[in-house]
Amino acid sequence: IKQLKLRNYQLELAEQALQGNNSLIVAPTGTGKTLVAQHICTEHLRRNPNSKIVFLVPRVVLVEQQHDAFDSQMKYEQGMLCKISSENTTNAAPNFLIMGHKITFMTPQILFNYLDDNTFVHSRKDCDFINELGLLIYDECHHAMKGDPYNSIMKVYHDNLTKYNGAKPLPQVIGMTASPGVGGAKSVQAATQHIKRLLANLNVTTAPVEIHTFEFFKLSFKTEIRRIDRKKTQFQENMVTLINKIWENLKIEFEKAENAKPGTQAFEAWCVQLRESSSTLRNDKLSQRLQEYAQHLREYNNSLMIDYDLTSTEACDYVTQFWCNACTTVVPELEQLHEDYGMFVTLFYTPKREYHTSPILRKLFEILTAEFVDFPESKCIIFVRTRCIAKALVTCLMEDFYDLKPKQLTGVGASAGDGGMTRVEQEDTISSFRDGSTKIIVATSVAEEGFDIPACNLVIAYNYSTNEIGHVQRQGRGRAKESKMFLLAYEGSALIHQEETNIAQLECSREALKQIRNTNSTILEQEIKEFQRLLKVERESERSAAQRQIEGAIASNKIWTFLCKKCKKVATTSDKFQHINHQHHVVVDAGFIERAEIVQYPAIKHKVFGEQTIIGIVKCKSCRSDWGAYMRHRQQPISVLKIVNFVLQHEEDRITVKQWKKSPFNV
Repeated sequence: IKQLKLRNYQLELAEQALQGNNSLIVAPTGTGKTLVAQHICTEHLRRNPNSKIVFLVPRVVLVEQQHDAFDSQMKYEQGMLCKISSENTTNAAPNFLIMGHKITFMTPQILFNYLDDNTFVHSRKDCDFINELGLLIYDECHHAMKGDPYNSIMKVYHDNLTKYNGAKPLPQVIGMTASPGVGGAKSVQAATQHIKRLLANLNVTTAPVEIHTFEFFKLSFKTEIRRIDRKKTQFQENMVTLINKIWENLKIEFEKAENAKPGTQAFEAWCVQLRESSSTLRNDKLSQRLQEYAQHLREYNNSLMIDYDLTSTEACDYVTQFWCNACTTVVPELEQLHEDYGMFVTLFYTPKREYHTSPILRKLFEILTAEFVDFPESKCIIFVRTRCIAKALVTCLMEDFYDLKPKQLTGVGASAGDGGMTRVEQEDTISSFRDGSTKIIVATSVAEEGFDIPACNLVIAYNYSTNEIGHVQRQGRGRAKESKMFLLAYEGSALIHQEETNIAQLECSREALKQIRNTNSTILEQEIKEFQRLLKVERESERSAAQRQIEGAIASNKIWTFLCKKCKKVATTSDKFQHINHQHHVVVDAGFIERAEIVQYPAIKHKVFGEQTIIGIVKCKSCRSDWGAYMRHRQQPISVLKIVNFVLQHEEDRITVKQWKKSPFNV
């Protein structure tokens, strides 16, 4: 294994872990936490040649990234490293792969499913496998709270700690994060309790290790908030009128939160809630009508956000495309509204119209122009709220900053038409940013955490803000010399308040970390042990509730009918499913093919996952809603359904379920 050269502060971060203790490492993005982890792994294997290390990351794309980072930096012998995720699964069980390699990189859900998947009666279950590991590393460990898979693994860890009382060794635990967060705390005392709970979850009984002796490596620049006056446009007035017209038809049946105003993410969340709530109504026609309303309201809201952030032309293009693709045969009154208000679409294409550019976009152009005129080699990341805004902003930037080759960086959870990207496209964007051919990336929150994005010197939160952890992660993207970070937001916007809250909570977090660091080590250990005692009570309560649910499902022996979420046509029943490795739920209903439409992909778009290959999509034959994936398993075609796309019905009961493991029946 190649010998690493670490800076003094990186050696300081690794010191507690190298002593064999569980450790929580807190260091800003860009300070080399991955290099610290490589050093810890190297020393661990020198001292324990037969040990097995599992390096956990929160997202699939990071499995490949961390694996390649270790491989390129450390020059490990062939066969020492392994990667496991939903995108490179094999027939081998996780334990065989882990035990056959020195370091395994994987997402936490796969490991947890193997350790303690008690959702299914006949599931594999090997809780004691965690005792065979030598080192567990949690990247972005601030996720190890509540029901996150990170914390689920640690619950198994704590159960075994209690069960064997030290008779069986457990792996050393290392957590790494840019910030532990404060969990919404509004006081230093509450923030301290949040961090202690995180320490308890990770079984770390000492204070977090931070960079506090090398001020050079602390981020020295602050966020500059640019407040911008909002100006109303004709598009906004017409679109709000259209939304209010629809709302008049809804308000008798549904209430919305006061802060859910058109043109906000709160309104989008309300639209999603409306669609979900209406899907289980017993009146099928009313259910369809309300779902159609919710979909239109959501798309109109997206167009409003584009108008606020970009131009009326982009907003108009967005809503026009939606109207062209929308199916409104279910709700005739929506078609009438199109006729009544559709005229405003052409308004923006008349030669006499004034080209409307939002004030916030003009301010962005000013900042970019000043930056790249003075510093042509600069690199910039612009964070935006949604995929559709990212896609539209890149289009706008291409007109004025074509030479900078702006590209978007969004998640893989949506189609290209909705602004989503493939893994290959994500890697291509990051690669072009790294080699300098692309100078500007327009990204959603997917770029805040984990992605190995090269250093840039200009970070812009464009009408965008998340929480205090996201603030630290965004700030950490500006690692080049003389870096700057801006928040562009409208005067009076909740985003300004959110960013000011983030800054206050970061100070709160720093003070809480300082208090924990100054606490007597014996007292701190006792306090964390008390947290763990309370967490044990919580685990036992959760386990009892889950067991009662499983026993109830078995005892009731109910057969649930799967209804299309949109049109309520029958798809199949719960007794017509079998599973493959508890991951893929396959319909084994001879009549299903008559109720479904299969759309096969061209061979170039086939995706291979071990023994399974995705070769198409399964849709409702009646309304063409997405039902799931059409796959090939051992050369046999199968239909694998997503339970989230259905309403489950038994007699008078109708429910929706987001995950198969939470279904009210066993497969």
